[in-house]
Amino acid sequence: MRTPNWTPSLSQVTGKKTVFEEKVSAKGTTYTAEVIPAWELIVIGTPTEKKDAEGNINGYSYQVYDASQDLGGFAITAPKRVEVKGMTKLIFKEVRGGALSKRATGWFKADSVEVIKK
Repeated sequence: MRTPNWTPSLSQVTGKKTVFEEKVSAKGTTYTAEVIPAWELIVIGTPTEKKDAEGNINGYSYQVYDASQDLGGFAITAPKRVEVKGMTKLIFKEVRGGALSKRATGWFKADSVEVIKK
């Protein structure tokens, strides 16, 4: 017998095709994650620094919009800063994410980000 699943998958939330990949956490634990291999998004504004508890920069947060799905109002964290002007198309690679406890929003993190070459 199946039980109801109240947590949608990454593909259900984003409307994008996903794959499952083995990842290794910062603590060295191996886990399986649902990822979007490459996601083209429009960045709105300038990326902001994300800092750890000691104040060290550990990534950059990008406010983004997915024109193909009309999906917006969310951010993706990536390890490097890409200089953008206005609304710029970027490609985020190996994107994973999930729900946040007691909030209607979620989190997204990419392994890399780069400007889409025309």
